[in-house]
Amino acid sequence: MTTTEHIEILLKGEDAWNRQRQEHPDEATPDLSEGQFAHADLSGFDLHGVVLQRAYLRGASLRGASLRQANLRGAYLNAADLEQAELSQARLVEANLNGANLTCCTCHGADLRDAECGGANLSRVDFTDAQLHGVNLLGANLEGAKFVRTRGLTSRQLMAGLNWEKALFNRELIGQLDLPLNREQWASLREQWASLVTAEEEPPPDGESSLEALRPESCSFDPALG
Repeated sequence: MTTTEHIEILLKGEDAWNRQRQEHPDEATPDLSEGQFAHADLSGFDLHGVVLQRAYLRGASLRGASLRQANLRGAYLNAADLEQAELSQARLVEANLNGANLTCCTCHGADLRDAECGGANLSRVDFTDAQLHGVNLLGANLEGAKFVRTRGLTSRQLMAGLNWEKALFNRELIGQLDLPLNREQWASLREQWASLVTAEEEPPPDGESSLEALRPESCSFDPALG
């Protein structure tokens, strides 16, 4: 099927597109590179594995869409609504996500190297095993975001965002980050940590005392900030 034919089916709506993909699972992966989909409603669409390199998706609605393993390298997703979208193992290298809403997205193993996420809502996004080297998080809302075995993340990137102290970190990652936390931020981190459970580690058993013991020297409490 040609790119034009794929776009024609896409424009017929979610039911037609998803039915086509379900009925023809062995069909070649759709290549919609550089497609013009600004403000399109693609909510709930099955776009797993689809090639959307440099596609123009500004302001598009992709709520609940499956973009697992999709190639979105260099895509324009600024101001797009991706709430609860599935982005596991998606390739978002150099993608423009400025001002986008990714609330509750699943980004397991996603590659976001050098992506622009300025001002994006990344609340409760699961970045487990994701690659975040060079990501711009300036002004992004990180409240409740989950950083477990995340690669490439630095304290400078993290602190450019908002509410980063209310994000979730696994033991290894928090030990690698040099975060000047004040009393309030440490208290928030301890509250959040209890809800962090992974397949490889159990939550600290003794509440605040065990979390305090886990605090690395690189994240030492700075009295001047308290």
